[in-house]
Amino acid sequence: MQKEVAKETLTEAVERVLETTDAQEQIEDQKQIAKQRQNRSDTLWFELILSMSTLQGSHGNTLAVNDEYYAQVEYENLVQMDEEDRIAHLKEVLLEAGVNMHNKKSMYISSHVERIESMGGLEEAQDEFSSRTGKGEKVEFLKQFKGIGDKYARNIGMDLLHSDFRDTLALDTRIKNITDELGIEFNSYEQHENFYVSVANSLNVTPWELDRILYRYTDEVIEKIE
Repeated sequence: MQKEVAKETLTEAVERVLETTDAQEQIEDQKQIAKQRQNRSDTLWFELILSMSTLQGSHGNTLAVNDEYYAQVEYENLVQMDEEDRIAHLKEVLLEAGVNMHNKKSMYISSHVERIESMGGLEEAQDEFSSRTGKGEKVEFLKQFKGIGDKYARNIGMDLLHSDFRDTLALDTRIKNITDELGIEFNSYEQHENFYVSVANSLNVTPWELDRILYRYTDEVIEKIE
């Protein structure tokens, strides 16, 4: 399928999903969650834990959203441990929380503690993130943390509904499945993302809103692609 035809096809499929589901209500709920996360005192750390917990397995988000588990992996608790004890503690908690690849992710999270320490602490790290100019610089800042690549760096900014990321999509497996269903390919992350930005423009929604629709209604969108 040619990309222009694919764009029209996907636009029409999403329009039908918007007409037949509660997608608009879900979007508003996500905006409220984003505002709550913006107001956290540990926003950056929470987003790093959420990213690690859902990497290659979204069911692991219990680590971040369950208060009992999250209390055990808060930055202020972990920073007081030496590296060996911290990794051992993380392995135990992540395993109990049902996080996949818990051994590797425990090492990643421990390295995040060390990275933030090198910046002067969590408050200083959050200030540095905020001071970075534009999406590109913020993405590069986030990619300093092990396990955070293009997709998760964008997703963190989008989780917070940050103004620098409202023209952004996080190209996860679900969105890639839609791309495969359309029968099109791209040479870079940016080209792939720009295609979906153009679809959002056709729908008169923000790329952030389209990302949330496609994530929550992947199957419904695929069913309506003709």
